[in-house]
Amino acid sequence: MADIIKVFGFAPDWGLPTTGPFALKLLTWMQAHNIRYEFHTEMNSGKGPKGKSPWVKIGDKIIADSNVIIAHLAKTHHIDLSRDMGRPQVANAYALQVAFEERMHQILEWELFCTNEGLRFIRQAIKDTSPPILDALIYKVVVRNFQKQLYARGISRHDNAKIFELGEELVLALETFLIEGGFARTDDKPSIAEVGVYGQAGLMAHWPMQTPVANRIKKSKPIKAWVQDIGAHFLAPTTSPSQTADPVEFAQPMSSAAGE
Repeated sequence: MADIIKVFGFAPDWGLPTTGPFALKLLTWMQAHNIRYEFHTEMNSGKGPKGKSPWVKIGDKIIADSNVIIAHLAKTHHIDLSRDMGRPQVANAYALQVAFEERMHQILEWELFCTNEGLRFIRQAIKDTSPPILDALIYKVVVRNFQKQLYARGISRHDNAKIFELGEELVLALETFLIEGGFARTDDKPSIAEVGVYGQAGLMAHWPMQTPVANRIKKSKPIKAWVQDIGAHFLAPTTSPSQTADPVEFAQPMSSAAGE
């Protein structure tokens, strides 16, 4: 019997299986490829082997980093990740993935940890998942650490208008890409590039906070249609958010192709 794949990531919410952008990327890819897993809510990414979320445990093997995890699962499930990489459409998608997982991810974190709307959500999320005696301290430490990181990485050295401008450029790039043909799918399955971009943009499209770049994403008709398509074809419906580390087993519910 094959070992159960245990995925550890931030709690589900907003109709999504997780609120972690890289965990969302991983779970979308796994569900699209019919790879069964147990999901364990873990809000402390420091427990992972690389200090970031998500990570997986398969038997006695622990693997971190969404790209490394997907590469391992692709190998064990005989999925060819390099197929069609020579096509311009696929190459462009890879470049878009890098842009979203680097710059847009910084903007995503800036909206969560440097805006009033985002901070209210973070405060409540920590309150809901931490011991009452410690939640205020944890909030203070987490916010301080993220704000320091965002300054060191450069994004928060800009003023608000410039950050929105940088986000607007990426949103326009994604809109143009989708209008001009969108992501290439092999056997009607999303590529790593597609789920990588979705992990960032899809999360911001779903969250209820009225933050500037997320609002711009929500107003985009091409992005909204693409996000809805992925949710309809590749993600299992999610109920209320889990506050515990109890496992929830998922299997990809889709039996039809994405185009149907």
